[in-house]
Amino acid sequence: MQKKVIYIGLYIIHSKYHRQGVGKNLFRKLENAFIQNKFQKIRLAVILENTISFQFWKQMEFIEKERKIWKGKSGLYKKVVIMEKCLKG
Repeated sequence: MQKKVIYIGLYIIHSKYHRQGVGKNLFRKLENAFIQNKFQKIRLAVILENTISFQFWKQMEFIEKERKIWKGKSGLYKKVVIMEKCLKG
């Protein structure tokens, strides 16, 4: 049986609120909602050069699954890290 997976496409917290627990608290609420809705895994992609975001997701217990080259709508290529977290519920 395939796991029920939810994808986070974009997660932005204004820099004025960084390092204040806002992103962490909001994510924990989302995570609980995902668990209540029987999701088993969360997946997302982080642009490799966005070290703040990459560290944030590592702190939220996401693990790196793979690295890819992604072509955006602008035609620019970016290195991305695919990350995921298994949910306990």
